Amino acid sequence: MKRPLFIAIIVLCAQHLSGNEPPEFVSAPVEIVEEFSTYLYQVVVADPDQEDTLTISIVEKPDWLWFDDSGKDTALLYGTPAAFFDSAYVSLQVTDGMETAIQSFTIKLHCVNSSPQFITSPETSARADSLYEYQMIGTDACSNVVFDSRPLPDWLTLNNVSTNNAVLSGIPSRNDTGVYTIQIEVRREDEICISRSYQIFKISVIDSTGGGTGFSKLTVDLGKDTVFCAGFYPDTMRMRDNIIIENGTEPYTYAWECTKRLTHATVLTASDYLSDTTILNPYFKNWDTGSDIDWVKFYLHVTDSTGAYGMDSINIGFSGCICPLGYDVIEIHKGDSILLDAGGPYGKYVKFYWVPAYGLSDPDSSVTWCRPEVSTSYLLAKIDSIGCTCTCHRYDIWVLPASVDESDLGHNNQPEIFQAGTKVYFSNPLHKEAGITLYSADGRAFRSFKTTGNHFDISGVVKTKGIYPVTIKLEGHTINGRIVFP
Repeated sequence: MKRPLFIAIIVLCAQHLSGNEPPEFVSAPVEIVEEFSTYLYQVVVADPDQEDTLTISIVEKPDWLWFDDSGKDTALLYGTPAAFFDSAYVSLQVTDGMETAIQSFTIKLHCVNSSPQFITSPETSARADSLYEYQMIGTDACSNVVFDSRPLPDWLTLNNVSTNNAVLSGIPSRNDTGVYTIQIEVRREDEICISRSYQIFKISVIDSTGGGTGFSKLTVDLGKDTVFCAGFYPDTMRMRDNIIIENGTEPYTYAWECTKRLTHATVLTASDYLSDTTILNPYFKNWDTGSDIDWVKFYLHVTDSTGAYGMDSINIGFSGCICPLGYDVIEIHKGDSILLDAGGPYGKYVKFYWVPAYGLSDPDSSVTWCRPEVSTSYLLAKIDSIGCTCTCHRYDIWVLPASVDESDLGHNNQPEIFQAGTKVYFSNPLHKEAGITLYSADGRAFRSFKTTGNHFDISGVVKTKGIYPVTIKLEGHTINGRIVFP
């Protein structure tokens, strides 16, 4: 009976005589990341034995997380989820060479208040004994979508045919003539965040023997659905250049039609969007360029000289990107890097890209390391879910030359100097002789010249795109700045 107690006393004494205390995590893990956001967790550890060297390492993590150990009892766990996920398990370890501590936790995704959307509009007419088909497409910022419906008439069937696509189809008989109210639901496929939207519309079934009203031999083809992006001049944004009208007798009479309800009391019609609703190819005089993608279904009604009638419809998506162009100037020393972080895709925008890609670790990500060898201007563009592009930020990265005194190349913040295109203007009201010197990124003066004017053109002296330090010496006064050769 005494032997186990004796052994336990020996073990406790051995631990005490070793004099080592185990390390511990003193930071609490971040267990939530929002959609489209970057996850950050600053890991902090400590050890009662202050002379111990601690090593932090990863035991398990998802692929989208990055781990950076600073070596000073801290580390950084960061990353942006590449795709929608339910949860991610993470396990960290810290050791002092003798003792080890483990910190394990699970990262959960927090869903923002967004809903999946239809990006197509339904066909609202059907003919008895002919195939009716509505190919619907849905979209969501962070998940695939699926479709469902309220009870359908016997002649209609809804099938989810592929990712984000479904087909409502069927062949009504002559006994099925009439008007049917249809309700289609689109929801997130994974349902981790319960969110859904509805599309409610009516289908009118017409008897195929009804004298050809709406279904004559005259055919109208508006082509495939299309998209208009903001940034074009309205009078160049015409409806279609390749509308096909066949089996009719000229001259034709045209009538464009659409209905877009903005509020309960406000409804837009074709005359609100189009320059002329009675010509074949009008231009758009107005469209919604708000924060959301706006889809409008237009109908073209055509009647020929014999009274034959034809009609077709087209869905047009309008996407505006009217945002102020942000501007930042960042200075780094040659050979250094800087992290450009524009945040994750948000709203209707699904990805980013940088121009130029030179010096960037990931030019197709909103977060990228930047290490240019020469001063460079970068433009950040964002793309929405239907392909419209918008430039949203400019970063001027100044690479400070090593062999030029930085005090000689100050910020371009003085009112005496201003650049417009390739021309650089400065204050010289008395037309005194001014000495101008341009420097390369490595600090060498590569061009010097004089002028008595108040401006000079860099197109004749600079051949390579970039950002160049410049000094202008005038009557003992020095203007310091930087110029950009586009």
